[in-house]
Amino acid sequence: MCDRVGYIGNLRVALTLMVMAMLLYLTGWSWPALVIATSLLGLSYGSIYTSFPTIVVNLYGLKNFGINYGMVFTAVGLVGSLGPLAAAYLAESTNSYNSTFLLGLVASLVCLFLAVELKKKAVV
Repeated sequence: MCDRVGYIGNLRVALTLMVMAMLLYLTGWSWPALVIATSLLGLSYGSIYTSFPTIVVNLYGLKNFGINYGMVFTAVGLVGSLGPLAAAYLAESTNSYNSTFLLGLVASLVCLFLAVELKKKAVV
């Protein structure tokens, strides 16, 4: 995808899928909506994770790729470990998962906005 639409275009598509998934989770329609939302979320995560090396190389170059990508991967791992704990705490304190999905929606929208801003500043 990065080769066809560029890494920022790929980010925008993946983040849009995340926003759609969070909106589906918030509707709470039925189990088909849950299956579709989970599929969209998995597809978008996979797309973003495979885009990280391309993004790091294009933004920072190959000279220090190992350390730069290592920092990105460590940050993703740290957030991936702490995020579910924070979501569980939020769900327990509010007796609903809506607040966690709302937080995911806001985070996805902020990232989508940042990807649009990056498009204005980066050389693609």
